[in-house]
Order: sequence, then C-alpha cells, then structure tokens
Amino acid sequence: MIAFAVELRLARFDLRAEARLEGGVTAIMGPSGSGKTSLLEVLAGLRRRAQGRVAIDGEVVLDTERGVRLPPERRRVGYVPQDAALLPHLTALRNVRFGARGDRARVDSAIETLELAPLLERYPLSLSGGEKQRVALARALASDPASCSSTSRSRRSMWRSASASSPTCCVSATSGGCPRCT
Repeated sequence: MIAFAVELRLARFDLRAEARLEGGVTAIMGPSGSGKTSLLEVLAGLRRRAQGRVAIDGEVVLDTERGVRLPPERRRVGYVPQDAALLPHLTALRNVRFGARGDRARVDSAIETLELAPLLERYPLSLSGGEKQRVALARALASDPASCSSTSRSRRSMWRSASASSPTCCVSATSGGCPRCT
C-alpha cells in the first residue's frame, strides 16, 4: 500500500498529487509532460525538492513537516526508468544481482519469472529494448521492493510478474500503457 500527498515544482507547473493505492497495478495516465514520471520519481525518493508525505506499507518515507526524508535505497521501491538504466559494464546477470543485496533466491526467482536465462551472459549493449526492460524489471524485483514503478509502456506479462512479486505496482504511460487494459 502506498499513500501520498505530494507537491513538486516543475519547470512549467506545480505538480500536486494525492492518492491511496491499496495494491495491485495502478496505471498513471496523462499526456506527455504532465508529471507522470516526476510523480514516480518522488515516490522513489529521486526528487529532493518534493514536499509532502509518502508512506509505503505503513512506513513514512517522506514527511517534510516532520523532517523525514529517507534516501531512495531505504524506500524499498523498485524503479524501472524509461531507458532501463542498466550498468553497461555488467552482464545481464550481474545487473540483476546488483540490486539483490546477496539474496540468491530473489535473483533466481526474478530470472525465472521474466525468462532471462538466455540473456544472462550478455551485456546491455547487445540487448534489445524489450530485453533491457526485462533485465531492469528483474533487478527491481530482486531487491525485494514493497512497491515497483515503471515509466515504460512494458508488456502486460512483465507487469503481471511484477504484481505477483510486489504488492503495489505503478505504471506511467502516455496512452495505451495500462497493463490491465491492453
């Protein structure tokens, strides 16, 4: 469960958003430039200027009135950006392991769920866009997140896998990106 009431000044407008997400997959829809990615970055702790309150599974990770601002690595949010953000000098396997903090079972589960076995020894440069997204999602899931977020219009099967492994998933899409609707 994620509950938030946040504000963030952007270049063209002030983003204000409030919601309580009980679980499952939530699609954040809107036109390009409407703040979808910025909202996910606020939840993940990547936007330091954000104001307000964010609680993930009952743990307050942001409360600017009380001076609480947990860093991204302590928020248990698996975040998959549009460009996948894989580490280019690591194989697919080492990219997945990077976020797992030594938990081999989570790594193995993410690899199996997303059918990555044929890709494990390849480097990001040799992967297709969809393959990079699957590796990035596996890395996010291997970190045992309380929630998982993505700014990509990923395949429905990827998000079914993510929602089975993480109680709350948020997906941002400009159109046709809702994994339960497409």
